[in-house]
Amino acid sequence: MGFVLVTRSAIFFGRQTQRQFLRFASDFNPIFSTDVNQVSLLGSVASTGITVDKSQNGQQVATFNLLTRARYRSADRYMMKLVYHRIHVFDKPLIERIKNIAQGDRVFVLGCLTSFKKSSNDWMQCITAQNVILHADAGKPPQQLEEEEADGDGNEDAEESI
Repeated sequence: MGFVLVTRSAIFFGRQTQRQFLRFASDFNPIFSTDVNQVSLLGSVASTGITVDKSQNGQQVATFNLLTRARYRSADRYMMKLVYHRIHVFDKPLIERIKNIAQGDRVFVLGCLTSFKKSSNDWMQCITAQNVILHADAGKPPQQLEEEEADGDGNEDAEESI
């Protein structure tokens, strides 16, 4: 009932006041951005595998290259383009989960695009992973994955071709 009274009183004000009222009454928040920086990749772990190092501030960081393939049509035939993506993982539990991923494993990576300055004036772009899912585990709930890892009866020996 209170909202109806406020709405009726808002009719008598100008359009600018109504817009301000709608912004105040709705979920609109000018502080939060409406931009999206999200990357989803499904591909194979490249030949280098996963390396776990310490960053400059002493934090553990895992790095690996993900290979994806894209088909496109040229003038007279279909072509395939191979693209390498550099993936960084900073989350400790996620690093522990992906340590044993090997070359050729199919993984699904969710993350965001980030840039950082190398030692010179060059900038490098990479994908900072927020989640990495082994493709064979894609349909399983997280709790079931944790139980299988604890039991040790996962599919570590299974290989999947590209």
